[in-house]
Amino acid sequence: GLTESLAKVKSYNTLLHDFPIQDLLACKQINPMITCIQNIFTHLRRVKNGYPVPRAIALVDAISKDMCNQIKKILNTKKLLYLDYENFDVATQGCSSLFGVWDSNLKTFYKNMVKLAKKRAEEVPQSVSLKHINLRNRIEELRKFKRHHEDFKRVLKQVLPKGTTNTTRTLQGVSEAYSVVKSNDKNLLDVTDEGNNVWQAAIQSYETKIDRLERSE
Repeated sequence: GLTESLAKVKSYNTLLHDFPIQDLLACKQINPMITCIQNIFTHLRRVKNGYPVPRAIALVDAISKDMCNQIKKILNTKKLLYLDYENFDVATQGCSSLFGVWDSNLKTFYKNMVKLAKKRAEEVPQSVSLKHINLRNRIEELRKFKRHHEDFKRVLKQVLPKGTTNTTRTLQGVSEAYSVVKSNDKNLLDVTDEGNNVWQAAIQSYETKIDRLERSE
């Protein structure tokens, strides 16, 4: 009836009123996003006031997508593989903390949603489909690649004779191998099927060139 409908509208408004998503979408750096995610999950506690659990789960999925898009928006402006390692590390290390805060809050949120669904006799959510998982994995792969490349380059400079033609040729080869991956800088965070194929092909090409250099020494 009308009373039930009004109560439903009120419960929806309680959650959606002043929902702090715009703060997340306005972030220009990764670290401020951490506080935004914490604030969003604090706000989501209002679900207990009557907002349907399945809708709350769908809302979290949408927030995950927004977070993913904002991370891409921020990092894509930095030309990550053109940065030296120190600046690259600064630009990307906040992502690990951000994803950690998300995972911690999500675990608590999901546990509460299961309890709430059972209490209300609503459908118990089986899982949450999250849009940022592939992006998180790509950033981790990217950080691992950059770290290993810098370590390899540093070791070469330590062990190879200084100023020889062979040393110059080897270091140039390492630089050329890196350029294969760097040339795809604009699409580094593309985690579509096509983007994954391009990323894997670039890494394979890099590893092949490095392997060839190592065997030539």
